[in-house]
Amino acid sequence: MKKIVFAGSHGATTAVSIIQELKKIKPINWQISWIGARRAFEGIDRKPFEARLFPKLGVAYYSVDAGRLQMKFSVWTLPAILKVPYGLIQAYFLMRKIKPDVVFSLGGSVGFLACLCGFLLRTRVLVHEQTFAAGRANLLSSPFATKILLARGESGTFFPKRKTVLVGNPIRKSIKRVKPKRSIGNPPVLLVLGGSRGSKVLNKLLEQILPELLKNYHIIHQTGELDYGRFLTLRQSFDKSATQKYKVVAFIKDVAQTYINSDIIVSRAGANIVSEIMAVHRPAVLIPIPWTYKDEQVISARIAQNCGISVTLNQNKISPGRLLKTIEIVRSNWQGMANSSVGKYTKLDFYSSRLICKIILSSLA
Repeated sequence: MKKIVFAGSHGATTAVSIIQELKKIKPINWQISWIGARRAFEGIDRKPFEARLFPKLGVAYYSVDAGRLQMKFSVWTLPAILKVPYGLIQAYFLMRKIKPDVVFSLGGSVGFLACLCGFLLRTRVLVHEQTFAAGRANLLSSPFATKILLARGESGTFFPKRKTVLVGNPIRKSIKRVKPKRSIGNPPVLLVLGGSRGSKVLNKLLEQILPELLKNYHIIHQTGELDYGRFLTLRQSFDKSATQKYKVVAFIKDVAQTYINSDIIVSRAGANIVSEIMAVHRPAVLIPIPWTYKDEQVISARIAQNCGISVTLNQNKISPGRLLKTIEIVRSNWQGMANSSVGKYTKLDFYSSRLICKIILSSLA
């Protein structure tokens, strides 16, 4: 039996893709674990969605009190920093208990702690950088890594060349089956995604233009847990016609089917969602978080826009009216955007899980 620990404050969808591929490898019997953050949000006692996701996949789930290194100062910044030493102790004893053969980090403060503990315990450490830039935690983890696996060649300048391997960004098996659409729906289906934890900025913008949008679109709105109840109440206040056009969910269970049903996507610009938008060829409006480390979301959104698959809006300059106008622009240019050339990135992404599994196996040799 071989033991592998995946760890990260995010990146669960990437881990799922790799785990699906790992389980195909015979005759190796894998014991797979995930170490994540204990809470989805600083200051709110709520478990992240990984706590529900991984046990269903037969993956042992563990969590540690790792504070996040926040880009915006808040009342939770100092408590989050003070958690790091405590989280390190938790992670160290947890890793000693599991005794993994390989540690696979997907970034974030938890990923960094796992890498450091893996190094101290003389375990092979692999780091996956999912962005076009470089995450702070992955930069800090790089001295402890045996190999640094890059989703995008552009991020290679931030890491020691002798350690890096270009592998792409893994796409989940179900999403690989989603085909490009030949024509936009009538009416079009607008999919609004705020990431696994939701986006208060997107939710607030959408709330102000919902009545206008529902005249011309069906909407699937993934709110995240915190805003779900409020938008469910808002939906119930609409007339019957609007209610039938507006679906509210905290999380999307069947992501592939949701992509199949959608025509236009409004989203943040995290590495995974941008990769999936390119993979399914759905035109998008991207609103990157402006304070990510090294502007990784801004860079991802810019590259997607340069490929022709999306339009980028600056969060600091956006208004509900401008978002509404931009959605209409995407609708008008839908055919050309849907047929844009994104093969430079998606070709490698479709085989990424297989490449990563080969590297995991070679690290065991």
